[in-house]
Amino acid sequence: AVDEGTNQTTFGAGHTLGQLYHKLDGHGLLVDAGAVSSVGAAGLILGCGRGLTTQLHGLACDAVRAVEYVDAAGQLHVADSVIDPDIFWMARGGGGNFPGIVTKFTMQAFSRPEEIQVTRCVWQKYRAKAAIKAWLARGEELVDPARKLFTNLQIWNRPSVTEVFIHCFDCSKAEKQWAKAAMDFIKSSAGAAWCEVKTRTWLDLILYESGYYNDVFTLAPGTPKEDGLLDP
Repeated sequence: AVDEGTNQTTFGAGHTLGQLYHKLDGHGLLVDAGAVSSVGAAGLILGCGRGLTTQLHGLACDAVRAVEYVDAAGQLHVADSVIDPDIFWMARGGGGNFPGIVTKFTMQAFSRPEEIQVTRCVWQKYRAKAAIKAWLARGEELVDPARKLFTNLQIWNRPSVTEVFIHCFDCSKAEKQWAKAAMDFIKSSAGAAWCEVKTRTWLDLILYESGYYNDVFTLAPGTPKEDGLLDP
């Protein structure tokens, strides 16, 4: 359920992130959580996880407004900043130490981006050290919330490559140019790289991060690819 006045959403703890993102997408919203669709929402939120929009909106637990839970005696309770604030505090980062079974969350949702520009560059292993050093050198600027970016670096063994991603969320032309200049700096420092730039929707980005384009999961013919987020 979504409160259209406050953009707060209340949902059952059994949702996966993909199911939650899919349902909120129709409202033009997202919750700040992880990037892989099959991850359980409850564990990530209680553990104060991070995701693609953390630089914009904070950690997942920062957006929790209330939890419904069952205690050891089987009693149903609600905790928020006013009712049982100590229990509410534990729900925002306590992880597996939370003293009960959470059945519902109420979280602040945020407007989902309409367009995400994703720049990806790949270096062979002998250029990895230079790429990592250059990426770290721009790290403080890249994580500035005002830039509206998410960046990550991935090191793979098979094939032995290093990848750098820069995601730009609903960026203006000038903001995209800044992101390009940041990647150009890394490329000039690390040497030759294979690069691509793609524009994705929010759900398409979650599908990508979840392995849809690498055949991690498949759908029946004629099924909209976004419906893949509904199947844990």
